[in-house]
Order: sequence, then structure tokens, then C-alpha cells
Amino acid sequence: MFDIDLKPVFTTTVKIIAPGGQEQSFEGTFEALDIDAFESFDLATGAGARAFLERVLLKVNDIIDGQGNPVPDSPELRAKLINKSWVRGPAVKAYILGQRGGQAGN
Repeated sequence: MFDIDLKPVFTTTVKIIAPGGQEQSFEGTFEALDIDAFESFDLATGAGARAFLERVLLKVNDIIDGQGNPVPDSPELRAKLINKSWVRGPAVKAYILGQRGGQAGN
């Protein structure tokens, strides 16, 4: 039997290289889009990648501030992260690789 989830989500690690070359990561929860919705975004442009992540990035975890204090997830935090060039590309990559992992099990 095939159990279809009409709004599937998955959580994966987003690995980034911050300014200065330091490797960091956070956990992102994404909505897995169907093919038509995914193809409606032009990921080759900054605006398209931003719109895509605004749609699919539902939650972030493991974010700390400059003093090491946890920063709770919020729409404002996600918007700030998406606006960072060193986060945007890796977040799109994490989505694509994370969704492929889910497809491998299907």
C-alpha cells in the first residue's frame, strides 16, 4: 500500500561556509514540493532562490547568536538567513539532496 502524504516535510542539515571560511551548519525543515511547484521557481536567480526558500523552509534549529545563546526559530530569523548569500545556495542544495534521500526510499 502506498501512503501518500499531501504535504510532506523533511528535516536535513544545511552545511555552510561562513565568511572567513569557517564551516558551520544548522538543521532545516523543508516542505517537499511536487514537481510542478518546484519547476515554477527559477533557482538560477537570486530572486528565484529567495522565493523558493521562503516557500519551502519551514523551520530552522541549531542557530546561536554571537555570544553562543540559542536563537529560536521565527519567520524573521528565516528571512535573515535566506538573505545571506552564504546560506541561500547551501540551503537550496540541502533541499535538493534531502528530497532525493526521501525519493530513494520510495
